[in-house]
Amino acid sequence: MSGKKPVKTMREAVLIGKRNIKIQSRPLPRPKEGEVLVRIHYCGICGSDVHVFEQGRSEPLTLGHEFSGTIAEVGPGLEGWHPGEAVAVRPSAPCGVCPWCSQGQPHLCDRSLPPQGYGTGKAPGAYADYMAVDASSLHRLPPEITIRDGAFAEPLAVVMHAVRISRFKPGDRVLVLGCGTIGLLTVHVLTQCGAGLVQAIDPIKTKRDRALELGADHAHGPAELSRRFLDELIGQTGPDIVFECVGIPQTLVEAFDLAPKRGQVLVLGVGMEPALFLPKIWVFKELNIQATFGIGREFGLALKWLAAGRVSPEAFITREVSLEKLQETMDLLSCPNQEGKVIVRLV
Repeated sequence: MSGKKPVKTMREAVLIGKRNIKIQSRPLPRPKEGEVLVRIHYCGICGSDVHVFEQGRSEPLTLGHEFSGTIAEVGPGLEGWHPGEAVAVRPSAPCGVCPWCSQGQPHLCDRSLPPQGYGTGKAPGAYADYMAVDASSLHRLPPEITIRDGAFAEPLAVVMHAVRISRFKPGDRVLVLGCGTIGLLTVHVLTQCGAGLVQAIDPIKTKRDRALELGADHAHGPAELSRRFLDELIGQTGPDIVFECVGIPQTLVEAFDLAPKRGQVLVLGVGMEPALFLPKIWVFKELNIQATFGIGREFGLALKWLAAGRVSPEAFITREVSLEKLQETMDLLSCPNQEGKVIVRLV
């Protein structure tokens, strides 16, 4: 016998084709200079993960970008981080020097866009036991936050960023299309920020009920929607902002139709399919259309809200699954369902 220790391996759930996830084993990655090895404890399933699962990719990829865990190993020459520390991880590693980073908009850094993001492009994501990540992406978890709740910082920060770059101000009347996790977080954050009236729309009653529990004034099914209905409900000028939180062609069209003259449509949903619009609707209404992507400076703020109890992840999480159950869970989430946030546990 050679006396060599066996190579340590780990599990990872790889999307190898359309709607096809395979649990594979591979050697543990080793952190390079400037990196740490994170033992993944939890990773949330994002709606964009489900979209990619449904459509497949040109090459295999491990998805997952809403994650938290503990530091297992620190790369060479890196100071300030130690094994055992609990962390949440921003799913990108901005360069820090490009014009976008210099302007305080690291989410628009070319290095941090989806082609380079963890679980969104070339870099493997967190549906795995371990990940080597750039130390610039790490955020220590405050002692008030559990590692499980730390995985909720990413979607919360996404919504906080969207609200911040919108035209929202306290007292505004808002309409939220879609009551998945992002839609429900939008309802809750807007309520916390002083919205005057929050209307939520979703075809599934269970999700509408959650919206009411999280602060919506009213929740409706799509069949109830009409311009006249909204005028009677909200007033002749309609909602100040329509937040589109689904990312499918139908809800994008509905958002533009339901927005009033000179209103704003804030697009959070990450659409993966072509959508047909009538641009004249935007022109005749003088609509302001604002898209939002990822996280700017809000990740730390999201952790502060979680630590202060302003957002309780337990109000959103409806299911916790093992990595081995990821395939069947994705199959479930790709169909109409009553789930809220589903989180993968890896420890």
